[in-house]
Amino acid sequence: MKTQAHFENIQEVIKVEINKAKKSLYIAIAWFTDDELFDLLVKKVDEGLNVELIILDDDINSSARINYNELNIKKGKLWQIGNYSRRKPLMHNKFCVIDEKTVINGSYNWTRKAQTNHESITVISEAPEIALDFYDEFKNIKEKYFGKEGEKPAIDISKLSIRLETLKNLIILEDIDDVNFQLKKLKKLVKHPSAIEEINDIFLIIELVEKKRFAEAVTEISTFTNKYKQLAIYIDSELFAIKLEIKGLELNISSLEDEKTEIEKLLYEFEIRYNKILGKLVLKLLKLKRDFYKKEAKTNPNRVKDYNEAKEDYEQFQGNFKASKDKASFDLDDDEKKDIKEKYRKASKMCHPDIVAEEYKGQAEKVFVDLKNAYERNDLKTVNQILKDLGNGIFRSSSKTISQKEKFIVLQKDLVRKRDKIEIELYDLKKDNTYKTLLSIDDWADYFKQMKEKLTKEIENYEHKIASSTAK
Repeated sequence: MKTQAHFENIQEVIKVEINKAKKSLYIAIAWFTDDELFDLLVKKVDEGLNVELIILDDDINSSARINYNELNIKKGKLWQIGNYSRRKPLMHNKFCVIDEKTVINGSYNWTRKAQTNHESITVISEAPEIALDFYDEFKNIKEKYFGKEGEKPAIDISKLSIRLETLKNLIILEDIDDVNFQLKKLKKLVKHPSAIEEINDIFLIIELVEKKRFAEAVTEISTFTNKYKQLAIYIDSELFAIKLEIKGLELNISSLEDEKTEIEKLLYEFEIRYNKILGKLVLKLLKLKRDFYKKEAKTNPNRVKDYNEAKEDYEQFQGNFKASKDKASFDLDDDEKKDIKEKYRKASKMCHPDIVAEEYKGQAEKVFVDLKNAYERNDLKTVNQILKDLGNGIFRSSSKTISQKEKFIVLQKDLVRKRDKIEIELYDLKKDNTYKTLLSIDDWADYFKQMKEKLTKEIENYEHKIASSTAK
């Protein structure tokens, strides 16, 4: 399995992955208004691929410049979940399964607006087992809203029972306005008698309430809820979806953390090399600036501000320079760099405190900090040792240990918050001036050579200024 987070140019990444598809595309996206991506799906249908798309039928999608029916016309399959559905449209998924071996998942909706948002996706490739989980969820969404193909949609007995109990209590309280309101809710679900027994039972209750035969209606409601009580005790179909979303979030967070760590590691290595090669020259230059402006400030009050700034710059860099001497760093060849990167990513997915079970978080956090520090220092030996220690699987994933739905929901929300936080941190890192400078450097050796020459000239210039000032 390979995972790669993408924080920028997400639309282009999605295009690349879709173009790789050879057999099938199963996409569940709440909001889909990106006409370029839709045209690409239509193109894939023309190429003979099985393409199925689930979206919401709401104002956002309906106002898009997309003829969604074109997918059906081209012999793809479009499923739109709207208010006509037997359930309130809560489908908010954002995933795509490609050839049943690759998954695109994350916070990114496939909309034009999303291209300017702080969002991300994770591409999970060479992962048929995970792809199968997401494909199963795709089928579950279809069955939840439309029933199994060739079958009439099933009734959610547990939710209907709750609504009927509410209706019964309102009748007992003689709250007629709210009774009528609940009745309208039920009538949206069952408009006429049916071959399905449960619908007929509910239709009878509706008729009794409309005819104000409230006593009989209360009796029928009690009969219904008792009759289907056992059917209401079922494995919650939403539980699988939540667990799958948690798994996707764990992978998404892990990939985002990997990218964040790569940037932090690059900044760390640059700082170490910068101070090693240029540190003494920079310190000398800043000291000369400080001394020059100190002397100037004695006779020129306008130079006091310059002196204070030069003094602060010198003291700050001096502190950072001394601290950097204590930071160890190992030199690795290209093969070793590739090796440490792969092993770090593997180990981080086994001990990241955001994805392990609650009882392991404290211990996992300590291990993760040690792992991250070792990776930043290019300490391959320590990374190897930590990975070996983690091999016994002492930290179990949260999604494998929590058993109650309520806990899963809390965990899911917590992971969403953490993912959003990492996305913002990544955005800030990529806007950092030092990182932008690093991206513009093609050859570090050449950069440091030029900087060394520049600093040497500046030092000579200030030495000349100080000598001239002293001569006066």
